[in-house]
Parts: sequence; C-alpha cells; structure tokens
Amino acid sequence: AAAAGSTLGWLEGFGVRFDFLPSYLLTQSTTRIAPIGGGLALVEALAEQAEAKGADFHYQTTAQRLIQDESGAVVGLVATGERNRVRRFTAKAIVLACGGFQGNAEMQAHYLGPQARYIRPVARGGYYNKGEGIRMALAINAAPAGEYSDFHAEPVDPRSGRHEPIVLVFPYGILVNRAGERFVDEASGLVDAIYEEVTRRINSQPGGIAYVILDGKIDDVSGWQR
Repeated sequence: AAAAGSTLGWLEGFGVRFDFLPSYLLTQSTTRIAPIGGGLALVEALAEQAEAKGADFHYQTTAQRLIQDESGAVVGLVATGERNRVRRFTAKAIVLACGGFQGNAEMQAHYLGPQARYIRPVARGGYYNKGEGIRMALAINAAPAGEYSDFHAEPVDPRSGRHEPIVLVFPYGILVNRAGERFVDEASGLVDAIYEEVTRRINSQPGGIAYVILDGKIDDVSGWQR
C-alpha cells in the first residue's frame, strides 16, 4: 500500500492513464482506480515498452512442460508454436506468471465438480487462463498452494456479452430458480457482504441459474438503470 502512489506514477510514465470509478459496493471505503481502456490497455502499453527495451515476446506460443537437469533444477521449457511446431527454450530462471484455470473447462470440472459447467470467467482475460503453468509445476512435483476447490463468485447476467455484467439488485426483490422456488434470503446483509454466498447458492440450483423478480419500487433506488 505504501508504494501504491509511486507505482501508479511509474505506470503513467509508460503512457498508462487512470480514472476514478464509482464503487458498486455499498460499504467499500476506498475509491476504485482503474486504467483507462482496462487491462488490455495496460498490457499493450507495458509490452510495447518492454519490446523497445529488448524483451523478446514469442506470440502464438504455448508453454507445455518444464525441462530439468540431472540435479532437478529447472533449466528451460518445451513449448508449441505456430502449426504446432515444438520449440525449446533454455534460461537461468523460469517464472510462471500464467494465472489460474478458469478458462479450462476440463480442469474446472476436475477441481470444482459438475456444477463447474455453469461457471464462466468474469474478466475477459480469464478465458485465456488454461492452467498450463499449474500443470507444468505439479508435473515436476512442485508443492501445490492456494485454493483449488473454490473460486471468487459474482452473480452475472448470462445473456450479456460484456465483461463483468454483475447483477447486484437482488436485495430489492426475490430470487427464484427454474422451478419458481425461492431458495435464499436475498437481504441477509449488505450486498457486498453476501453476494459471494448468494452466487454459490445460485450455482447449486438447476442449470446454475436464478431469476430476480422486482416490482416498481426498484425505480426509486438511487443509481438504478435498466
């Protein structure tokens, strides 16, 4: 936290611009700051600067497995490039910075169970997180860490093609499943305190879906837009 201001200034030096965003969470006490253009703008700005400073990017290339020497040290990796051609890279150090497995339906089903079929990434970049890094590390007996059987959950509109089409109006109405049955207390607390649990309850319903039923009073809620 102490370095947050200097970090933002460092990023601005590469052409990244930030904007203040209103919070949709009622009790959040800090202002949200996000790059204009989202994560894509951030990656494009930093990648351009890295390439200008001599960094090599290998596009359309997917890492597949780590290479170890006789002592067990990681000394490189095998990857596949265009037209599925095998490529080998050697290096003094390998850093896995490849996210989770929310974009891999097979791994989601393996770790999260059958209801994973109703889970989709919230952020657009999540679709590219295929879990290769996790698999490569586990394959050489790296110690697993973190939570494999749970996930951050948000209730989203499945009809929308936008990223993070979050729906947080349910405390003003009732939630029902496909059978028309109410299955949760929609206002047991402030929305930012309960939306994770409510989303998991939705995921456990038939089809992993719920419908929010509202009346005309929703039009009196400040900030509400259809």
